[in-house]
Amino acid sequence: MRGRDIKRYNYEFADLYIIATFPSKHYNIDNYPAIKKYLQSFWVNRLEQTWKKYVIDWKEVVARKKTNNNRFETQDSIAYWDVFSKPKIIYPETSSWVNFVLDYNSFYTDKTWFIMYWNNLNSLVWVLNSKLLLWYIKYITPNLWNWAFTMWKIFIETIPIPKGITLFEKDIQDFILKKDYWEIDKIVYKIYSLTPEEILYINNLFA
Repeated sequence: MRGRDIKRYNYEFADLYIIATFPSKHYNIDNYPAIKKYLQSFWVNRLEQTWKKYVIDWKEVVARKKTNNNRFETQDSIAYWDVFSKPKIIYPETSSWVNFVLDYNSFYTDKTWFIMYWNNLNSLVWVLNSKLLLWYIKYITPNLWNWAFTMWKIFIETIPIPKGITLFEKDIQDFILKKDYWEIDKIVYKIYSLTPEEILYINNLFA
């Protein structure tokens, strides 16, 4: 899945796949002739493990770095590879709104989105998708174009999450189905003890 596929509380899977092995299991590529033929259609300089620089089609290309893994495998050791198969929150690297969604389908990621874990995923994703957290994230992250911002880990991990928050899942799910996000925002405002003046400011900012 790509970052652009992630929406608020939901996703639109584009049915595209990345061929990789986690962790690298050193498969014999000759046992998969169709995949081998596809990989051989690329410039060999892109796949060799020398880290050399080449100019291909007027563009500079850096060959893959030298590792003990095969050319078609992930070149780095990924210690957390099995976490992708567990329930998690996924969110895009860049966005113009807070787009956090629960993933129970074991999606794998490209480099344009991130994953997050917590002991209460349902409550956390509802808080993260609120207008209050949108204000906070836009306040602490670098702004890009058209109100977009970068949701890198160094910024997201500073979000102050109250301990022991538990929301009523049935009520929240009803709000989401009806797209009545204002009711969720009101719950989050109460959790963070916002004053009426602060609530009015946030609502007017993202009306």
